[in-house]
Amino acid sequence: MKDVIEDTLVRVGSFDKITAREVRLTMETYTNHDVRGMSPATYGPTERGITRARIVEVRNGVWAPIVDWFEIPISAPSEWRQPFTDSDLMIGAGQGMR
Repeated sequence: MKDVIEDTLVRVGSFDKITAREVRLTMETYTNHDVRGMSPATYGPTERGITRARIVEVRNGVWAPIVDWFEIPISAPSEWRQPFTDSDLMIGAGQGMR
């Protein structure tokens, strides 16, 4: 998440311009985004998640893999993988954010 906020800040120019919508728009540019060497994450309007991963450890201050890549199924329900709209970011009574 730290990467997302930093990338959003670079994209929008100042902290006061960071909104949930801007964070989402930043995340939607990620294709095979490196998550500390553990998995390549993709987060787009219709594709979200990871399909492979590996276990890593910190060795001499560096993330280092300890096993080879393995495939993982996408476990999120299909409705969670639908395109977002700006109204999805509005949280009201009894309504959660996807």
